[in-house]
Amino acid sequence: MLSQDARYFDQARDEIARVAQTRGTSLRLAGRGLRAIPPEIGDLVALRELDLRSNLLTELPASIGRLVNLRELHLDANRLKALPEEIVGLRKLQHLGVSSNRLESLPERVGSLTALKSLHLRGNQLTVLPRSLGRLDLNRGGGLLLEGNPFKDPLPSLIASGITNLLTYLRSLDDGEPQYEAKLLLVGEGEVGKSSLLARMRGESFIEGRSTTHGIEIRRLELDHPSLVGSQIVLNAWDFGGQEIYRITHQFFFSRRCMYLVVWNPRQGREANEVEDWVRRIRLRVGEDAKVLIVATHSDIRRPELDYNSLRSRFPTIIVGNHAIDSKSGSGLQELRSSLAQESSLLPQMGELLSRKWALARQEILGLPEPQISHFEFSTVAIKHGLGIDETTALAALLHDLGHIVHYGDDAGLKDIVVLQPEWLTKAIGYVLEDVGTREAGGILDHTRLREIWQSAEDDYPERYYPYFLRLMEKFDVSYRLPNTHASLIGQLVPYERPEIPWMQDGDANRRLSLVCVMNEEAPGLIAWLTVRNNRFSAGVHWRKGVFFRHQAYASEALLEITAERTLLLDVRAPSPDYFFSVLRDGIEDLIAARWPGLQYQLLIPCPGTNGRHPCGGQFSFRTLQRYRERQRATIDCQECLESQDVTRLLTGFEAPRVSLQDSLDKLHIDHARVLAGLGRLEAYAADAARQIRVVLKAIASESGECPRLFTMEETQQTSITNWWKTTFSLTLWCEHPGGEHSWPAATYEVHRPNEWVQQIAPYGLLVAKTLKLLVPFASTAISDVFDADDAERVNRHLAMMKDLAGEVNELGDSRDALGGGSGTKISVAEGAALRALATFLNEEDVSQGWGGLRRRMTSSGDFVWICPRHYGLYDPGLPELPAQL
Repeated sequence: MLSQDARYFDQARDEIARVAQTRGTSLRLAGRGLRAIPPEIGDLVALRELDLRSNLLTELPASIGRLVNLRELHLDANRLKALPEEIVGLRKLQHLGVSSNRLESLPERVGSLTALKSLHLRGNQLTVLPRSLGRLDLNRGGGLLLEGNPFKDPLPSLIASGITNLLTYLRSLDDGEPQYEAKLLLVGEGEVGKSSLLARMRGESFIEGRSTTHGIEIRRLELDHPSLVGSQIVLNAWDFGGQEIYRITHQFFFSRRCMYLVVWNPRQGREANEVEDWVRRIRLRVGEDAKVLIVATHSDIRRPELDYNSLRSRFPTIIVGNHAIDSKSGSGLQELRSSLAQESSLLPQMGELLSRKWALARQEILGLPEPQISHFEFSTVAIKHGLGIDETTALAALLHDLGHIVHYGDDAGLKDIVVLQPEWLTKAIGYVLEDVGTREAGGILDHTRLREIWQSAEDDYPERYYPYFLRLMEKFDVSYRLPNTHASLIGQLVPYERPEIPWMQDGDANRRLSLVCVMNEEAPGLIAWLTVRNNRFSAGVHWRKGVFFRHQAYASEALLEITAERTLLLDVRAPSPDYFFSVLRDGIEDLIAARWPGLQYQLLIPCPGTNGRHPCGGQFSFRTLQRYRERQRATIDCQECLESQDVTRLLTGFEAPRVSLQDSLDKLHIDHARVLAGLGRLEAYAADAARQIRVVLKAIASESGECPRLFTMEETQQTSITNWWKTTFSLTLWCEHPGGEHSWPAATYEVHRPNEWVQQIAPYGLLVAKTLKLLVPFASTAISDVFDADDAERVNRHLAMMKDLAGEVNELGDSRDALGGGSGTKISVAEGAALRALATFLNEEDVSQGWGGLRRRMTSSGDFVWICPRHYGLYDPGLPELPAQL
């Protein structure tokens, strides 16, 4: 009897033979349990699409390189560690999906796949990328997807700054030279001797009574490489002032894969120096990707007393050494230099290549004496060293992400200034945080007092920089502008006293969702950052340990509050609370991931049951509830009240079956009919519609995020629907601002495509049509600020036509399940293919990728959306206008 694996293999061989006999162009073997692919697959020379997703493949046969006509190759969700070199022979390949595998490398000649439009590599084990990848045009047609790989520096920062910058960097490596450079951060309490230590390691003389560091000072430290004779390691040493007021702003410059010296003075005692607390802060901010040396100063005067073994047992992957030195006598300094050189040489970025031109430009720019320069001056230096426009942009993004400069090239108000000395900036912010008048005003910074704050300071900042500082404080989530005033709210300086919470009084009509976030340690500034990040929901109620939000359009309210040490409560009340709840919950997780990657936390959902006459004190793990729902387990038992609870109700506030995206949209259209019949609230329907639109956009983002995703189509020539393949259409992209979605006529494209193309995009077109139809009921209501009755009529007409086209395609032979079939949070296979076809069209029609002015921006919940100029000010308000009298 054949084994199961052998049976699956033979079935695949039979399917290959069938397709070979009919000269078929498509072979789908997804989800067949295959551990190997028959080598005969190379005989299918006419094949254009091969789907091998969701199998158990560990390798591919070399014969796959003979599929010279292949356009799409789907290998996602297998166990592949490598791709055969022969794959580079697929010169017509346009899409290659290898996400959710175990890839450790890519073929060096992957750049030979010159027709490739999209390469999906999410969720693998890639640490580097071949430089030939830079030759591919992967900014279009679905792009390059790389999330979920453990890349070495500088790839993570380049990926975050945009695929264009990444590809430009890879192309630049043709003249690359190895670099032995890293960042060194000296942290600790004030007046423990950090500056004296750095000076002595640099070979400078000891200065008695050296002045205290305020903010940050940056110096260059050169060490002999421990194993490469004649080579040096360059450490850019950041000396941080220990004053408490600067600690939150200093967190912005803590970086991964750096060396840290935690410096303490034994004369003051271990507890006063907070040695363990400093190590904890480093781990909280950068996770396990840091290396720490504990350094005791003044050791000739007093012998350090520190239980190093106990400390290292609590931080085994971070702490790598313990030293005692005396800056005055020089004792212990040579041993510290040697240890620092040894540990620095082991950092993963050591020896990585950087273009010689880029290195020379970087060296000159960072050597300039000014605290800041214009972007024009930055570009002039880069061009002098032979960098082009794209290379200059990529270099600025790389230096910003590595902490060498501060430059926001995508911000209208900030893109013209490049800060070369971050301490110049942090001091300016520090003066605001120390301002007594702002603190006494409940955190409200009156812009008429800016001159008083910044010109009375020892640095005497010129007035022309005031708008820049204010905008940068907004980028750092330190403050936000108060509407219709010349003032900002500083999140860290709001009052301590908890106010009365102004919940609306229609509690009977509301449902309630709650969540508790339990953290393993305190996240400094958590409430302040949540207050600033979510300021568009502000109800004017905030204090040091909490903030109250209101979403007027959806009749939704929320309380975020630190209720106990290391415990954050989220409480949302609304007719339909799920949308506001998910936005705020995702915002919490996104903030933690961005600010404190080393923070461990657990999300818990309180049990709504009772224990006698008292509320049940039980809690459910949010992650466990999600897994229950994914496995279609409807209920879960509480260990406290012993009652069975509905899983979906715990997660969303109401009971609902888990269905496909298409079915979810159909249900909402039924809900709208109930609203029209007076059986439901419009605000509740609006919240449910907003939630579903967000779910759809997140599902789409998993396939493609490099171009706008929502669109409508309009017939521009009057012909019979039966001759639709001869009809000319116009396709208009949409602004995706949450709650303000609308068509954007400036992003309209003429479509002159044949029958085949309309068949390709129909599954995705139907999903979009159903999604956008949810917005029509809000025309001429307070819920939509851009949608009026005329818009609704026009959109309805366009959506009806899109639905008709999708239906015609279905009748012309597409399988019925091609127009759906995705899960509740994923689009279907057919919808994904249709989306890629649409993206290819858009990128061919709009080579500059201008999209009529639509720009990609991130919301406070961590979602990326495409925004029109009309809404862009909500994401990038530009520089504030100062009052006439300062």
